[in-house]
Amino acid sequence: MGGCHSKDEAPLAPGQLSLLVPFYCWPEALTFGEMAAAGALVTAVVTGGASGPPEAGGEWDSLYHDMFGRLAGAGVRLVGYVHADYGKRPLDQVLDDIALWYASYGHLLSGIFVDEVDSVNVTTSQRYLAAVKRAMKSHKATQILVLNPGVAVDAKISDLADIVLTFENSMAVWAAEKQFSRRGRLGGGGDVANRATLEGAAARAGEQGFLDASRAGAAPATTTAAAVHSTGPLTQKQIVKQMHRAAQLGYRHLHLTDGVPPDPWAALPSYWRQLVVAVNGEAPRNDAADGDRS
Repeated sequence: MGGCHSKDEAPLAPGQLSLLVPFYCWPEALTFGEMAAAGALVTAVVTGGASGPPEAGGEWDSLYHDMFGRLAGAGVRLVGYVHADYGKRPLDQVLDDIALWYASYGHLLSGIFVDEVDSVNVTTSQRYLAAVKRAMKSHKATQILVLNPGVAVDAKISDLADIVLTFENSMAVWAAEKQFSRRGRLGGGGDVANRATLEGAAARAGEQGFLDASRAGAAPATTTAAAVHSTGPLTQKQIVKQMHRAAQLGYRHLHLTDGVPPDPWAALPSYWRQLVVAVNGEAPRNDAADGDRS
């Protein structure tokens, strides 16, 4: 007999959330097998050993091919990692990385993930990212573009993307995220310096045209994501509670991990299986040890 659940403990509706996972893990069979078991519930950001595509013909190239192929074959959407260094990295270098991704792994990719997106210099960033999108689409028109500014972003930038990661920070900052969304301006607690600059830019712009999770309607084709680290141990009930919270804030994609800086995304969370069960809409277990972490 099923028990009663509070609103925050009820199973998620099918398709209510998916997992967007920064998967910066060494390509070994056990970890990749755990990821593959989640299948289509996951979009995984994959990278080689040097924050970009694996070196073609390099020592580990065949291993990456095997492991990425295993994920894609299981239905996981793979997006290849490139970094923009907040617009400071020469565009040609980013385009070269994209070309390398598609030359070696194009048959496995669903898109490109651009890390360290400049959210402050809007016009310059828009041109930069438009060139990235054109390069990606020239390889395969159906590919998705995922951007990570880590904070809310002007709609001129967000309109280029399919998914925007507007929050990348710790559980402690995530706990205050509702306050920012209610203000309807900043939906992400990312890099502090970038965030402070963005607050000033928002004020000068009259707070117009910014996309956060609570205003995702400004760009109907764009959905928002949050990546939360330093959670500590979580039970399945606690995971479901955080997923409901993310959905209430307007997020469509989420990742939680107990990993901590400087490399919070270097491994799957210790509660990975419970995370997959929760996002799949299965009821939380009635675990007597469950607490009430918020």
